[in-house]
Amino acid sequence: MTQKEIAELKKRLTKNGCTFTRMCGCYVDGEKNVLAHLSETFLALEDDEFYKYLDIAKKTLSGSSGNQLLTLSFTNDAEQPGEMAPFLLALRDSGLKDESLLALFYEKIIDGCGLDGNYLILLFHDAYDVISKTTDGDQLDESSEVFSYLLCAICPVSLSKAALGYREERHTFLSRIRDWVVEAPETGFLFPAFHDRSTDIHSLLFYTRNTKHPQTQWMTEILGVVPKQTATEQKETFRQIITDGLEESEEKAKAVFNEVQRTLSAVVEEHQSVFGDGQQEITAQEMEEILLDSGVAQEQAKQIGQTYASSFEDQLPEGTHLLDHRALAAAEQQQKEKHLMQQVSLLNRRLQELEEGEQPAASGTNRRLLLRLPADKAAQTTTQTLEGKRYVLIPLAETEEAIIEPIEKKESPSHQE
Repeated sequence: MTQKEIAELKKRLTKNGCTFTRMCGCYVDGEKNVLAHLSETFLALEDDEFYKYLDIAKKTLSGSSGNQLLTLSFTNDAEQPGEMAPFLLALRDSGLKDESLLALFYEKIIDGCGLDGNYLILLFHDAYDVISKTTDGDQLDESSEVFSYLLCAICPVSLSKAALGYREERHTFLSRIRDWVVEAPETGFLFPAFHDRSTDIHSLLFYTRNTKHPQTQWMTEILGVVPKQTATEQKETFRQIITDGLEESEEKAKAVFNEVQRTLSAVVEEHQSVFGDGQQEITAQEMEEILLDSGVAQEQAKQIGQTYASSFEDQLPEGTHLLDHRALAAAEQQQKEKHLMQQVSLLNRRLQELEEGEQPAASGTNRRLLLRLPADKAAQTTTQTLEGKRYVLIPLAETEEAIIEPIEKKESPSHQE
């Protein structure tokens, strides 16, 4: 599912737009005992409960596609009669009104989810009347289909912290009663997937709050889908491939990785300028070219490319998933510092050339330089000490050139430098 398709479903989750027909669930303790069951007509809930449950549903559709939200396909085995895909389809078609199916679903979750502590299993059923759209995005007044789906959220339940609370009737502060509080969803899913604004019973949308360590066991053992790495996992794997393959010092490898990020960012931007929002998967050959453009030696680039191919054999990462914004910021800073040092080096050479052409100054006489600058340049001029020497730093455009005029005689104290 694309970010746009996810947003289309999520934006309906408001007081006036929500069409959830039913909400069911059960509360489970750390010993896997079911402590309570829920079964509600969602739109009949009191406002306080309505908004809190609705917020949980919205959080299960929050995040970016490819990171917190993964579109996963069922395995062939999972689509066989009696397996998870047909079971979820039957559960959806029941509208959450079949108690035996609900009990079996809870049992599957409790036996396989692997969560520690207490947690709440919530199931929402919705029927979305999908309005047809023209190719330019304009809505029509007729429905193309009714998208019926389940939204499942698994929320940890924790005991609130001990604290003092004000007791108005006694006009004093006493220990507050500790409550079991439902937290934001840890994981969940939407079934079936909403592809091309239509029902896709062969896949689902999986949610994970922890993108570094998603509930992979959920994907494989409970839902029966083919797992995928999150963008966070792909990014970390990519960093490890680069740094291990460079065989450089940690500081040098970090600088090279930052430069690779800068080159990769340019490739992604170019692709998006041509194809719009279309995502670009980076092949091993393209990665090798990016490494070479970033200054990596050919032999190292080839070896890293081979490691990249084997690491992402089952799932090529999109270019945007490999971008590290901190590394990009560091790469930009490296470029600025490099440009600054080039300017300083150029200015230093010109000063040396002037000094070589001058007569030796008399003992005790300070040689001075007059820098004639426009007002805007003068305001931007700074001084900085580099390698034990003080320099005047003047920002120059690509087409500008510094003209330095030596002063042979000592100026009066009132003369402006």
